[in-house]
Amino acid sequence: MLAVDIRPLPAFPREPVPQLEVERSLVTYGDAPGPSSRRLPSRTERRFVCTYEGCDKAYFKPSRLAEHVLTHTGERPHQCPHCDQSYIRSSHLKAHVRTHLSVDDKPYACNRSGCDKRFWTSTHLKRHEQLHDQTPSFECDTCGETFHKARQLRDHRVLEHMPPGTKAYPCPNDGCDWSFALHHQLKAHLKTHDTTRYTCTHPDHGLDIPSFSTWSSFQTHLHVAHPPTCPHGECHGRTFKNHQRLKDHLKVHADHEQDVAEAISTDDETKESRRAKKRRMSRVEAERPNKLQRIKDGQAGKDFACGEDGCEKTFKSVRYTDVACADW
Repeated sequence: MLAVDIRPLPAFPREPVPQLEVERSLVTYGDAPGPSSRRLPSRTERRFVCTYEGCDKAYFKPSRLAEHVLTHTGERPHQCPHCDQSYIRSSHLKAHVRTHLSVDDKPYACNRSGCDKRFWTSTHLKRHEQLHDQTPSFECDTCGETFHKARQLRDHRVLEHMPPGTKAYPCPNDGCDWSFALHHQLKAHLKTHDTTRYTCTHPDHGLDIPSFSTWSSFQTHLHVAHPPTCPHGECHGRTFKNHQRLKDHLKVHADHEQDVAEAISTDDETKESRRAKKRRMSRVEAERPNKLQRIKDGQAGKDFACGEDGCEKTFKSVRYTDVACADW
């Protein structure tokens, strides 16, 4: 009987790879290593796993694993002969070398009449030839010329039917001469023409609600028509530049109310008469500095006095006590 060798053929990688790194990632049928225990590359299972600590990458082919290992070692074996650029893959180097060549070096040229375009790959040439076979679907509403792509029609309008210097995306609103190089810039600009973009809902307006097209005009309206106002009656509707300053001012009222509450609780404990309580509260108010008055006079926070003899100046920071008096 004729003997037939049924052992599977060994798999040979297409590119040379670091054999040590690949062998450690191979999955075998049995425990005993050997050529007969290796499995052929799979297209559905990523069996070639990176063995570097902290890396969980896996690949279908050992050649891809070998390229990945180079990212850990830092090696870039494919060097450009024209410059100092280097790459991990040979395909990346091939694409880079084309940047050093002229347009005439492109091997695939279009043979259609009136077309002199050339391409690096046959796929790009085939895609270009399909445009010649298609009917142009973008027509200029001014001169009637047709184009295959919207970008070509847009460039045609800018060059032929608009003033010099106009960019690809002009504003369509009447009376606006702005134009932009990118579509998202035009999209952001069109929002400034929307007069209902920002609406003031303050109750003082009632049913007549004003709207604004820009954030700056809306903020100007808030500062002029609805400035931050102190709600306490003793301030007589005092306004502030911003809400932070109003917040700082309201702390003075809160401290004042706390002092009054503490005084009232002390009176309840001693059960003073109404007349005695009124006299004592008058003395407390007279001895305590008026915080609201200090705010109005601009003296609030000036708790650091000058150390020079005969100087009664006070400052908000201790570092100004020496600097300010030295100027005098």
